[in-house]
Amino acid sequence: MPRYYFHTLNGLRHRDVDGEILAGPVAACEEARALFAEVLGRGDSGFTAANDFTVLCTDEAGRPVVAYTASTAPVALLGSLVERLDRPEGG
Repeated sequence: MPRYYFHTLNGLRHRDVDGEILAGPVAACEEARALFAEVLGRGDSGFTAANDFTVLCTDEAGRPVVAYTASTAPVALLGSLVERLDRPEGG
């Protein structure tokens, strides 16, 4: 079974050097999502207006599998997001 690595970035970088052996990329995505939610839920992610928080999962070759990011958005971007919510699906 392949090994996956779960790196975190929040202004500082933490490289996972041990990794975790999982069944495949779907399991790795689930693990990355769980780690992301756990760290944000604890409130110790370092996520601030100045620093995004990212969990980046890579495979044994260092290729990205999935990344989850919490980010603050400029107010101008928020207006565009609201407009997208108001559009009909597919529009």
